[in-house]
Amino acid sequence: FSAEELEYFRKSYVWEVLGNTLTRTLARTETLRDELKSAEDGLAKIPQEEIYSENLPEVRRVKDRRATLESVMREQKELFLIIFQRFRLVLSEYMTGEKQNFQNQEWYDCTLGHFREIGRKYHHELVGYLGTMESLLFTSVEPALAEVFQEIKNL
Repeated sequence: FSAEELEYFRKSYVWEVLGNTLTRTLARTETLRDELKSAEDGLAKIPQEEIYSENLPEVRRVKDRRATLESVMREQKELFLIIFQRFRLVLSEYMTGEKQNFQNQEWYDCTLGHFREIGRKYHHELVGYLGTMESLLFTSVEPALAEVFQEIKNL
């Protein structure tokens, strides 16, 4: 979402790349959740008194999967926060007229539509981050952006 890229926002490949990035990130998270569940299921088959041993491969596997999942979920949250922050920045700049030299109403409508689409499409994943987004990004923004964010929040 740099200034040099804004002129390409009407091109579909920009949004395909963003969508693919989000899809891959979410798929990685889901894969790790499945691996953690599998590791926990394997650990559940071991007698209770043996579980307290740190040297069991099953215990190490569960700990490793949990740590990896936490890391990937943190990256996922950061990715969504960055995307929403960039949407807010470019749309706010347009509304305040700071970058009028390369933007027009069609660009604005397209970009706002993609903002709305991403919020709706990934609402399930965003639910845990909406409070953080609201406090960090959407407390004092233009009414049009606040309205779209409220739409996403109320889904």
